Amino acid sequence: MQLENTTVLITGASEGIGRATALRLASLGCHVIAAARSVPRLTSLQREIERIRGKLDQKGLTLIPLRLYFKRGRAKVEMGLAKGKARHDKRETIRRRQAEREMQ
Repeated sequence: MQLENTTVLITGASEGIGRATALRLASLGCHVIAAARSVPRLTSLQREIERIRGKLDQKGLTLIPLRLYFKRGRAKVEMGLAKGKARHDKRETIRRRQAEREMQ
């Protein structure tokens, strides 16, 4: 499914899963329209999306969920920026796995 350059409306985007979803979709290139009750939290979300999008564009980073937890009856998602392995690192990992399988 192609999500780049699509427009997405997210309600409850000021915190929890709504916020994490907004951040993830923005990192995939979607135009995010966020709706929530708290204007300051939406402003914070907007700044965070702009900051993350800048890092993703410059350094080739990816936004990934690190942890899902519940606080006061709400689901929270901790997000992180990650950089993928270099091609030679991937090959080395594959070689190690194959060697471990052959030993068993």
